Amino acid sequence: MLRRSLQAPLLPCANCSDCCAGLKQRAMTVLKQPRSLRLRNVLTVTLALLSVLSCYYAFTACKPKPEGQLALGGEGPLVRQEGGIYVWDPAAELPGLPPCDQQDPTSLAPVVKQLVLRRFPKLAECHEEYQYAAAWYLERALLRAHGQLAHSVDSADIVLVASSCYYEAAFWSRLFSKFPADELARLKQEAGLWAEPEAVMSSILDTVPALIPPEKVALFFPAPYNTGCKGTHEWMARALTLAGEKQASCGPAERTVVVPFNGNSPDVPPEVSFDNRTILATYIGGGDGAEHRSAGQRLRYHVTQSLAGESDAFMQGTCQGCAGQLSHRDAMRVYQSSTFCLVLAGDAPSSRRATEVVLHGCLPVYLGPPYNSAPYGSVLDYSKFSLVVHVNDTSGWVATPTHRRQAERWTSEAGPPTHTIADMSQLLPALRSISKERVWEMQAALQRVRRAFLWKTVLSPEAPAAADIVLRLMLPSYQMDAAALTL
Repeated sequence: MLRRSLQAPLLPCANCSDCCAGLKQRAMTVLKQPRSLRLRNVLTVTLALLSVLSCYYAFTACKPKPEGQLALGGEGPLVRQEGGIYVWDPAAELPGLPPCDQQDPTSLAPVVKQLVLRRFPKLAECHEEYQYAAAWYLERALLRAHGQLAHSVDSADIVLVASSCYYEAAFWSRLFSKFPADELARLKQEAGLWAEPEAVMSSILDTVPALIPPEKVALFFPAPYNTGCKGTHEWMARALTLAGEKQASCGPAERTVVVPFNGNSPDVPPEVSFDNRTILATYIGGGDGAEHRSAGQRLRYHVTQSLAGESDAFMQGTCQGCAGQLSHRDAMRVYQSSTFCLVLAGDAPSSRRATEVVLHGCLPVYLGPPYNSAPYGSVLDYSKFSLVVHVNDTSGWVATPTHRRQAERWTSEAGPPTHTIADMSQLLPALRSISKERVWEMQAALQRVRRAFLWKTVLSPEAPAAADIVLRLMLPSYQMDAAALTL
């Protein structure tokens, strides 16, 4: 009975698999012991029961939060119509694909992730808080979008390929290369993983143009990764691409929408306060000055080294799991105490930080080159709530031809520079020179646009959040209060 309950799909763990799957695995390991040993060892069974209880309590810690952080709603029969958006589910449309559901720990993406966590345990987090979960939020919201769903592919104005689960499986499987071959083969066999995730995702993309006119297709690549734009995937250049950065898109700029990463966490306040912001400028994040690292990583390192020790700045280069580093919760509290937060490129020109600083009421400062991507840069007026600071002397982080290409290609999407400085020593003086009145104006604008960076699993056209704005950009006929886009 206990084994059956651990495998039952209604176990609370299935709703927050990333928090609980490790605990579940321990219980399953215990239950695989010989029957005679289990019967003799009362402690073994007790530990299994405790694992189940721990799993339940881990789930309750990840339960949906107010203000739309996984707020479910819109239940009932779906209303479909002529026109609108059609959500195309590969698992339902293509026979033979392995099942994939981010909330089912026995399906493809969660299994792949749990294998990766064997070697990289510090990457574990609730799926609802996973930085690349934006596509999952959008798919959930659209499947509850009464009055927006089309009858069929033929009748739809646009077709969203709901491949987020298969995409995540492919994305996580890239870390398989870090495993010894014999260990990886053994773990795959134990987990029953017979499919190659990247091949599965590639097969979906191979099939789409035969079933859907490419001009109707919307693809969502939330991470700085795709399965390739050449060869059989050349049709993707004609699709509308939603992506965390332009570099993840196969299409031209006019067919690419840069969307925010997911920044949901229990620490995101329903409303932000701009009182008691005692820190002028903050940067918290990774950074590495080694020459073989990207220009973005070297810029981060240069910033933390150049501005360390300034009395009105908080600069901390981090590494995951290093002693003395701030927890994610403590880092968010620093954002809530800061007026300006630096948003810097890293290994790629995108990061969750661009979302988090806005959600916590900290005015973004896009510093470069190279620059971090700016969500909705083609439609939002970033000059109202952020700064773009161009540094003339980039010699501290641009040293190789690769660095120079990155500095040239990772351009500002938040508009032209609001400030130009000679070198990093002029950054804080430039921020200090901004009047209180100007800061208040920017904070008021940030308050208005903040919901555009919040992902929810329901649409809320009267108070648009990220899913509403992305739907409007895909489907101009979607009616919503567009105040967030008209600062």
